[in-house]
Amino acid sequence: MNQKWQVTGVDLAWGNKMPDAIATGALVKDGERWILSHIKVIYEHCSVTEISTLLLNLNGRDLSHIIAIDAPLICQNNTGSRPVDKECSSLYRKYEAGCHPVNLNLVNRPIEIADRLREQGVIISKNWQDHGSRAIEVYPHPAMIHWFGIEKTIKYKKGRVSEKKAAFGEYQTHLKNWLEKSPFQIKIDEDVSTLLDAPWNKAAEDQLDAFFCLLIACWEVIYEGKQSRTLGNNETGFIVIPKS
Repeated sequence: MNQKWQVTGVDLAWGNKMPDAIATGALVKDGERWILSHIKVIYEHCSVTEISTLLLNLNGRDLSHIIAIDAPLICQNNTGSRPVDKECSSLYRKYEAGCHPVNLNLVNRPIEIADRLREQGVIISKNWQDHGSRAIEVYPHPAMIHWFGIEKTIKYKKGRVSEKKAAFGEYQTHLKNWLEKSPFQIKIDEDVSTLLDAPWNKAAEDQLDAFFCLLIACWEVIYEGKQSRTLGNNETGFIVIPKS
């Protein structure tokens, strides 16, 4: 297995009005321990071409690269929901972590970005691979249920501003506690340190979610996909969810 990786997490905007958040870093195995370092967080309004190019150019050293994206990457249905959305909702509804409906009328931008990545050689697949570039769809809410050991999702995306601020602080506390016992070493730089203590606003929320997706990408690498639950398939859509 490769010992050096570029790992990236993306909180991808479904439409063209909101910025995209990207967190990327280097994941290297040193002896028996994996170390995540050189973390960079980007928050920009990007066109489809711009973000596709940006994601491809992050891997300047031609390492194996995994990109964990919180957005649909495969969708065949014009209306309703994908089979994977229904499966995920069935499993996680009791935790209030069901999926939003995904169809081609709702997700043109993510699917177009996925197509651009695929054209440039990025493999979009549920299947583990230890070489080349691979993109996976992830969904942070179920991951938080597993990693944080909570019974319901943290409501930092809904409600009044005061409620979102309080819930975002809860999210940050759970995440900091998880980082202390993470199965890999994480060298926290200023970008991430700031996000872990920032008061809620939409930019901080999106960037911390991108960092969370980055952690899912690292988890997928260090366990070679064996500690992830992958729902769905490569034809109609899949979601990778890390186990606790």
